Amino acid sequence: MGSNNQGLTATDLDAKLADLAGVNALHAAFGDLAWPVLRRQYLALGYQEGVARLVGALETGDFDRAEFAADPIEGIRAWLQGFFDDRGAAMPDIWREGRTVYLRTKACRECLTVNAEARLPVAHREICYVYCRAWAEGYVQAVADLFPGVVIHYHNEDSRRDGVGHDCVEAFQVVLP
Repeated sequence: MGSNNQGLTATDLDAKLADLAGVNALHAAFGDLAWPVLRRQYLALGYQEGVARLVGALETGDFDRAEFAADPIEGIRAWLQGFFDDRGAAMPDIWREGRTVYLRTKACRECLTVNAEARLPVAHREICYVYCRAWAEGYVQAVADLFPGVVIHYHNEDSRRDGVGHDCVEAFQVVLP
């Protein structure tokens, strides 16, 4: 379980602000009816990124189908780790325990959403649900769908922010055939 503490860049934050402004506009126009629509959008965006990344990894020989099939739990951990390693900044801890892969942003200190929220009137819980979590769920599902019988049960372990510095922890429980 490693951590990359590279700093957030102005470009990263600008991109997050632009995305969240769109979320705010949709929510302002449609209220809570917007959340399921936004969740589906970010699931699709994560899935799209997962497929694009997989195609690229196949072209460069960086994805080993047999290795993933031999240990899908480790494959999912490595799949998540690879994305964040390549992206840099805001690096969560990623590890596995048994059949579950965890992704944790410690005390929210490396979370772009927290930094963007300071500039936009958005609710962290909803934004994380539709923006960050749905994207990660879609991203992982893109590779899992190519291995029949592998099922991922996704859930949020913790995303409270009450001034004490709670971690955002996401869990991907892998069910094998």
